[in-house]
Amino acid sequence: MVGAMKPRTPSIVLACLLVTVGLSACQSGLGPLDRAAEYPFEAKQEKTLDIQVVRRGTRVSMTNTTATNFGPSRLWLNRRFSFPIPKWDIGETLDLPLKDFLDEFGERFRPGGFFAAEAPDKIVHAQVEVPSAVSEGGARMLGLIVVPAAD
Repeated sequence: MVGAMKPRTPSIVLACLLVTVGLSACQSGLGPLDRAAEYPFEAKQEKTLDIQVVRRGTRVSMTNTTATNFGPSRLWLNRRFSFPIPKWDIGETLDLPLKDFLDEFGERFRPGGFFAAEAPDKIVHAQVEVPSAVSEGGARMLGLIVVPAAD
């Protein structure tokens, strides 16, 4: 038989597959780290706002019921996990996936769900971190009201 192709050996195919999977795993692991932040323990909580934080399955929802528009801020859960927000206007409801909240090491909040392999994290504390004026320095922490989830 002239021009018959020789079958590829399984080891070459397997090696190509492993390289492809390895490269895709490296790329997906670097993305969320730029959002990770360390909790600012030096910033004291000024007051608690009349904003309720409600967990709905694997999501968290909160409506800005204050008379204040928030600019770029950071939402904190349990003094560990955070999520940056560009703005939060009066009357605006934020409905966020809990898996998008990260700690300083890039670890995700465990939201639970039907296929979850581990027990979900509970939300016991919530704050919004807003930047202070340049003259004041640092950031301000404002408490939010956590509505306990019905287990």
